[in-house]
Amino acid sequence: MEFFSVIGKKLSAKYDSWNLNFFFILIGSIAVSPILLFFDWPALISNNLNLLLWVFLYGAMIFGFGNYFFMKSMNYLEAGELMIFANFEPVLSVILASLILSEKLMPLQIVGFVFILTAIFLIAKTDSKYIALEG
Repeated sequence: MEFFSVIGKKLSAKYDSWNLNFFFILIGSIAVSPILLFFDWPALISNNLNLLLWVFLYGAMIFGFGNYFFMKSMNYLEAGELMIFANFEPVLSVILASLILSEKLMPLQIVGFVFILTAIFLIAKTDSKYIALEG
């Protein structure tokens, strides 16, 4: 994600967010595809085309639109600021899973929240010091 935020920031001024999203997903898919050789193919391939269609649509909606808005937001925010918001994603995912899916929060997850929130706070505090020194 950090690689795409730095590269995407430079490219978002030149190219449309839809094009960037398409090529980033294409490059990622090609890079990860060799890993699929080590999995059991009959378990991955379903004969139920309706199920495969829904999996594809949900993936396109969630991942595709999420990445599109991430790339689009680079026109308005600096990459460092954007990554501060992006680091909230695992915390929000687990909290929403707990609230919506009634999953139980584990103590290790809470410790992880504390680490993530502390890191975000420290990064934001450091960024504000640099802004104060520059201004």
